[in-house]
Amino acid sequence: GELRADRVHHIFSKMLLQGASNLCVLAGDAGQIVASHLPLDSLTHVCVNFPEPPQTTRNAECEAAQSQLHLLTPEFFMNVYSILAYSGRLTIWSDNLGYTRSLARVLGDLRNPEGEKVYKNLDQENEVETRNGGVSVYRGIPGPDCGHATHATSYFDRFFEHGQLTERYFVVVQKVDNDTQASKGEKQKK
Repeated sequence: GELRADRVHHIFSKMLLQGASNLCVLAGDAGQIVASHLPLDSLTHVCVNFPEPPQTTRNAECEAAQSQLHLLTPEFFMNVYSILAYSGRLTIWSDNLGYTRSLARVLGDLRNPEGEKVYKNLDQENEVETRNGGVSVYRGIPGPDCGHATHATSYFDRFFEHGQLTERYFVVVQKVDNDTQASKGEKQKK
């Protein structure tokens, strides 16, 4: 979901002009859209590009932030888990290493009610910046297996060009289908 109407219009226009048939553009609060408007097990990939970190006091870590408006919470990631299809993927791409580290930790720590992990790390050829909770934070630009089929310029690239910023980081995880694993385990026991 995208809150800004100008970005929604821009994305939708490019989609139509390029003839993309596998993209849906939703305007609104992504937290509400994911929780209430997308069918379970329906998406193969969710990409979160340059998310806004929660507001913190000066020099505080992202984990210490308290914000009712923060989107990327454990609850949101569990909702994403429920809409991802079998082996679906989630990619988060950011220019904020500290925030990306904290998101990797959240994803690595998430468990279902039975205590099983819900996401697993997907190894990439990019340089590993750090690993938190079993989830790697990679340096660079995510590739096609991360949901980024082509490197295109974005709204955020303009900020990078003018600020001479070059470092970007990403996390890519895959849904662990614990129901399928459990049923396979039961079949093997019989």
